[in-house]
Amino acid sequence: MICTDVPPTTATDRAASCWIALNCWVSSGADQRRRGGFCHVPDLLDSAVGDGWDDRLDSSELVARAPQNSFVGRSKSVIPDRPLMTASPKSSSREKILSKIRAALPQSSPLPELATSGPWQTFADAKAQFCEVLKFVGGQAIHVKSLAEANEHLRTLVPWQKGKVRCTVVPGVGDSTIDLSTIHDPHEMENIDFAVLRGHFAVAENAAIWVTDDTVKHRVLYFIPQHISIVVPASQIVNNMHEAYARITIGQHRFAGFISGPSKTADIEQSLVIGAHGARSLTVYLVDDL
Repeated sequence: MICTDVPPTTATDRAASCWIALNCWVSSGADQRRRGGFCHVPDLLDSAVGDGWDDRLDSSELVARAPQNSFVGRSKSVIPDRPLMTASPKSSSREKILSKIRAALPQSSPLPELATSGPWQTFADAKAQFCEVLKFVGGQAIHVKSLAEANEHLRTLVPWQKGKVRCTVVPGVGDSTIDLSTIHDPHEMENIDFAVLRGHFAVAENAAIWVTDDTVKHRVLYFIPQHISIVVPASQIVNNMHEAYARITIGQHRFAGFISGPSKTADIEQSLVIGAHGARSLTVYLVDDL
């Protein structure tokens, strides 16, 4: 891109070039002054839009609001009036560009098969590893023998005690102050303080828990409560995600996913914020008799 103070003066220049008025600041040492000019883009307009556009450009429109004391403002009188470019009904640059992109797309290929075994990371105590990683990502894991013991511990949690709107989908763990079966609009669940949910299995290497929509009526229940607790069989802990993927069937559920710890983000100034997009706390009960 070339910037110049001289506008096009010949018909050839006007036909073969794209001139764009500029009004910018230029700094040179202690001297700072406002400067206007023209952006000269030779032949780029034709190469970009092709024959579908008229190559004439209404430059006067670009400087209509320029200050009178700027170069652009003073140059209004020397910029010829020309009609704005218009699209051809027969073709357009958009269609040409999209057709070229479609023609350049690579051929599709089948997904690779996932190996069922390999030299993957394993742990001598998968449960202990899961508990350690979950603590690291902001959650807590409680190992209990039965659902009754999980229920007893749940009632000692401050968020559960203070929660006015609570619900559970795990019989024997907690109690519900609302009837989930009567709620048809997920928006009505926005005020849930605590939810007790069910997980199928856990992953030791990243403390992820596999959850599916067949245990809840509305999948938003995994994300919208202020606090959540997930009950998982203690015997269902795998070492790594390779083993986890071997246990699931893609397409079996309308919604399914892995949850690891409470909601958190650290993309703003590298400051970790818990509960930014979802639950503010996560308690996982690893139950032996389940």
